[in-house]
Amino acid sequence: MNDMSEEVLVDGQPVIVPTFDTWETILESGTYDGVPVFSESTRNSVAKLVSFVRTHSDEFRLGLYSGKMLRRWLVLPMLRLGGRLQRVQIEYIKCDHCDWAGRIANPVESTLYMGAPEESEALQFAYNLPRCRCPICATQLARPAIWAETCLEN
Repeated sequence: MNDMSEEVLVDGQPVIVPTFDTWETILESGTYDGVPVFSESTRNSVAKLVSFVRTHSDEFRLGLYSGKMLRRWLVLPMLRLGGRLQRVQIEYIKCDHCDWAGRIANPVESTLYMGAPEESEALQFAYNLPRCRCPICATQLARPAIWAETCLEN
């Protein structure tokens, strides 16, 4: 595919970071460079991630890495953290203490690191990252979060 996608190393693993125009093409075709990115049943989830990252593009990037044994690309949300990109899973949670509900970035979902040359070191690093608290009441959140939305969104 001839586009302006960038290749970066994340935890020693090459990750392609497509432009938003390229993501639109991927959403239409379901492939990148002729290799599947998602199935019809997961298209909506990928579209939601693209929309989320577009809205939060100053903080997040959305990449693809090779799932060689699966013969498809795997979608990877990443949070800009200092001078590096941190693998994260975007989750929607509610605070157990107040009425806040929103998305968080969870870095400790182990499947995020499968196939990375530095898998165990990267996951250990993620476990040691400082955690966010609820943006409203400052209570510890029920899920590990290194980023949380600061306002309610639809």
